[in-house]
Amino acid sequence: MKFRFVKILFLAVVLMLFGKIYQHNIFVKGMYGLQHLKHEKNRLKKYKAELLLKYNEERNLENIYAWAVQERGMVPCALQSMISLEKEEGLYGDGE
Repeated sequence: MKFRFVKILFLAVVLMLFGKIYQHNIFVKGMYGLQHLKHEKNRLKKYKAELLLKYNEERNLENIYAWAVQERGMVPCALQSMISLEKEEGLYGDGE
């Protein structure tokens, strides 16, 4: 009877020990996952900042003007080439 009690007690202690080890492993795994997510968040923040910088550089009017002239062959309009249209009756849907 005494041997059986010691055997059950030993088994309970071993099971509790394995339970604590398992609990610790789950905690370590969770902390590793948290660390990984924080690292990924910082990497994405840095990438976002780089993209915003590139976006603002491309949005610069001087760069847009250079792109329009070089790649699209556009030229600025001269005031002499602009035509102003006179208002004609009924042209703007004023009912006349």
